[in-house]
Amino acid sequence: MVYLTVTGYIDHYSRSVYTFISIVFFTIGVCFMGVDLYYGASLTTYLIVISSSLAICLNIAVLGFIGWGDVEVFIITALYIGSFISLINIFIAFSLAGIVASYRLITRKVKTGDRGALCPYIAVSTSILLFISQ
Repeated sequence: MVYLTVTGYIDHYSRSVYTFISIVFFTIGVCFMGVDLYYGASLTTYLIVISSSLAICLNIAVLGFIGWGDVEVFIITALYIGSFISLINIFIAFSLAGIVASYRLITRKVKTGDRGALCPYIAVSTSILLFISQ
């Protein structure tokens, strides 16, 4: 959650996700995954979840709907969650962003061509999913 909070804050104000922060938390996530695998987690589940998240996010990024920093955040989040909930996280984050964008369009606070930050919505959706799944 520290990673998502920091990244969401930075992305909200600068519209950029810094790669060095992602590298640090990716390394920590790989260490946690190793510990989790040592205590009996399924490597197959990790591989399926991370590769599926990567495929979905890359397809969306190639279409130009999200940036590559958002792809990094989704993949690192999938690494920490380590279950199929991380696939649902992608769709909930987009749903939350869409709801807020619709509200802001209706109230005329933004124009249709404006781009916004997705990382805060990734943080909120991950929080919601982790709270519900426990």
